[in-house]
Amino acid sequence: MNTPPSRDQAVTGFSAVLDALVAAVPNALCAVFVDPEGETVDLCARIDPFDARITGAEFTIVLAAVRQSTAKLSAGSALEVRVEGTRRSAIARCVSEGYDLVLLVGSPTITARVADAVVDAAIELLRESGLPPPPSFARLRAAEAPPKVSSRFRSMGPVVIDDGGVQRRVEQSLGFYQGEAGIEVLVRLDDGEELLVWFDATINRWTRRAL
Repeated sequence: MNTPPSRDQAVTGFSAVLDALVAAVPNALCAVFVDPEGETVDLCARIDPFDARITGAEFTIVLAAVRQSTAKLSAGSALEVRVEGTRRSAIARCVSEGYDLVLLVGSPTITARVADAVVDAAIELLRESGLPPPPSFARLRAAEAPPKVSSRFRSMGPVVIDDGGVQRRVEQSLGFYQGEAGIEVLVRLDDGEELLVWFDATINRWTRRAL
């Protein structure tokens, strides 16, 4: 995605956060910070800024419906919503009550790395805005499993990882995807922590991937 990011409004205190998010996600199409009415507070886009605004407004409708449903189910506050399509996907993250961050990407999945980047950006927007925080900053993890990952490899996965020289035991492998360092695995450790790991051939061990 080589199209330079653009916006159709003056730079705000949120611009640097949105620019950094789009720059950190190579297939990002736009990042939009929206208010309770679905109006764009600020945006960064590799697509037409008008289309980015429409994306933010449309997701406000989706989020309102989700929040109504979670209220009826006594499920608590909806922190994050993901829509994965065959061509594009989107993730919306609560920044504060009624204020949300929407990221549209040109891929059929939302990876753990992208989800983490959105959470971090939402926290930065919250700090910049001075708005009251949402009920939780819980990270909702995900990782896609590409066809090239064989069933044999999936069944193996890491049992122990090297974390800065400390051996830590893996309780469960949650997902696989093709990362910059090769096949990466999202794991849950025996103490409940979830993180991405990859096989470092130089030390012949599974190790934490530096984010």
